[in-house]
Amino acid sequence: MVLRDRIKGFELRLAALTHQANVNESLSHKFTLWCARMLAEDDPQKLPEVIVSELHKQFDLSDIALRFWDLDHPDALDVDETIRDFAQSLETPYCGPDKSFPVTDWLKQKPASMAIVALKKDPDSQALGLLVIGSDNKDRFTEDMATDFLQTLSLLAASALSRLSPKTDRHEPSTA
Repeated sequence: MVLRDRIKGFELRLAALTHQANVNESLSHKFTLWCARMLAEDDPQKLPEVIVSELHKQFDLSDIALRFWDLDHPDALDVDETIRDFAQSLETPYCGPDKSFPVTDWLKQKPASMAIVALKKDPDSQALGLLVIGSDNKDRFTEDMATDFLQTLSLLAASALSRLSPKTDRHEPSTA
């Protein structure tokens, strides 16, 4: 009886591991499709739209806000130092409930759970933007969840956006 109970426990653990492996495989496939679409985009000016639309499509995310700065693009924002400092302070993506972050206002509606991802080309570089993902499911993004996929998403999205030219001061001094 003891051996049967142990075997049953092992079978349950194996089933749970198999299920998680299938979930990870599905995520990996969706992630690959998202990356392929970004790489296939010839026009760097379309990258912000591609990043968001493909995240919607591949991961069934309903509320996404992508904000970036210091890049030559019509959607680039002039953000205050508070937002820049907040983005820079995120060493790992934030996942969990809305804690009245100022960036929550970028979403269409108040989320039950959210992820905030600083867009950095590498962990030591300056953040060039933020990706804010909201969900009406309180369990979609939790404080105890692993953030490996979100960290990779950060690196890839930031690298894609870096194809945009840095913003330059268009107010050239007059030579008259």
